[in-house]
Amino acid sequence: MFSAVRDRLSRIERDRLSGAYDSLVAVLSELDGSALKYFSKRLSKVGISATRGFSRLVLPVFVFSLVDSFSPRFRMTTRSVVREYMALVDVLGDPEDRASYYVLPEEVEVSFDSLKWISRLDDLAKARLARAVALVAEVVFTGVEGLEDFAEKLCTAVMSRVGELYSPVELEKKSAIVGMLLKSVSLGEPVEILRLSVLSLPGVEQRLANLFLYYLVKVILGSSQYFSSLHVPVEPQVSRPAVRVGLVPSLPTNPNFLSSRYREFQEVSKIMFPEDPSAVYSLKLVGMKYCRRTPLCDHCPLFPTCDYALKISE
Repeated sequence: MFSAVRDRLSRIERDRLSGAYDSLVAVLSELDGSALKYFSKRLSKVGISATRGFSRLVLPVFVFSLVDSFSPRFRMTTRSVVREYMALVDVLGDPEDRASYYVLPEEVEVSFDSLKWISRLDDLAKARLARAVALVAEVVFTGVEGLEDFAEKLCTAVMSRVGELYSPVELEKKSAIVGMLLKSVSLGEPVEILRLSVLSLPGVEQRLANLFLYYLVKVILGSSQYFSSLHVPVEPQVSRPAVRVGLVPSLPTNPNFLSSRYREFQEVSKIMFPEDPSAVYSLKLVGMKYCRRTPLCDHCPLFPTCDYALKISE
């Protein structure tokens, strides 16, 4: 990281230890519980819950995360996301029981064309995402027994299919991620292996990969031993309040996983919540309801701790 970023992180860490962020952390901690309930309810609307068992959860959560990852781009409401997912189920079948129907990328791509929102992607983007879904479905279809087993099998599948998964142009774009995946295997950290494996899939960016892990590990499984390894999915409803409240000086709405801005935000989230950085994703609730382009600062729970709110109220 650049020296300016390192200096900011050092200052934030000192301020966190001194108690300067205690009020903000307290509010976000409370919002984190509300976020879990909100996202759990969102998943339950399409029948996704822990009662399914791990092997039957993975593909539905991945497909739902894929659809949901485009909600900022297409301004999809929760109802729109649910309808889009169910429309795909109507075409290909429930991924819980019909994983074999999702292993053919051509079939998945054709099904994308029948959807209201995903069909608006260009043909190349749809083809890439269809290959991603198909590989996840193939791994699930062979059988997975838990997070570590799934991470290992998806990593192996990605590594063995590098020549098939990417065009030369795509491979150039994904080469750094694939290289990081190779290094992560020796460390044996399952969430990092799984995150990089998903990021290595064609068409997948940080928002989809992190949203998938957030839903699977935290919302559905509640596997607290892995929470410290989660990243915060970055999207407009997260980046706007993160900047306004002063966590980071700037943050793109969908930063590249390898960018310094993305890394800085994840480091700040880790400083705020060492045991669960994804608690910062509760900012999405603030972004949805209060921290809009024209904000409703007076009603926002972050108002007392927000630099932006204090400035515009003067």
